[in-house]
Amino acid sequence: MKKFVLLTILFAAFLVPQCVKAVDMEGFYVGATGAANFLQNAKKHRGKFDTGYFGTVDLGYRWCNRFHLEAEVAYRYNKGKKRHHYHNGDLVTNHRHRGHRDTWAAMVNVLYDFDMQWTMAPYVGVGIGYAHIKNERHYNYAGNTHHRYHKNDNQFAWQAVAGVAYPIYYNVDLAVEYRFFDTTTRRHERSNYNHDVGVNLKYYF
Repeated sequence: MKKFVLLTILFAAFLVPQCVKAVDMEGFYVGATGAANFLQNAKKHRGKFDTGYFGTVDLGYRWCNRFHLEAEVAYRYNKGKKRHHYHNGDLVTNHRHRGHRDTWAAMVNVLYDFDMQWTMAPYVGVGIGYAHIKNERHYNYAGNTHHRYHKNDNQFAWQAVAGVAYPIYYNVDLAVEYRFFDTTTRRHERSNYNHDVGVNLKYYF
């Protein structure tokens, strides 16, 4: 029984300081995110993309009521899958195309940390901003005829954020994070649903 009480006290001694750090921390911070980016296509859109990558840098402020306000710059990149054409059921190997899509975005986010009185702190948030989207595709036809198509577009953007943070030091948080990012692209071109899964690191001053 004494050993159980002693272990409980030691566990509480470890847990409580961590909770104080996660809940009571207030001030400016800088952060960075690295993630895998999964680009979801609308059903009627023919383009398909490989799993890409996503990264951000952000500057924010956290209040003691657990609200954050932050500004971020984000970049997403996805390489298009190579597509081959078939004629009468036969693969036409010299008729294919490939490409990529990259997106720069400047966002303003509002985040909220839930007070779970535990070491890990879940959070949610939303953001709005502006995105610059670049689509580029290369076409190779019979006879080595080469065509290049590219289109740049600027759109308003929004995102939803959810994650779980863990204080790895008194002023450093490491989080596992999910983001859904979308733009106001016109309906017939709407194929830019981004799902980002990765890690976020915040350093508080």
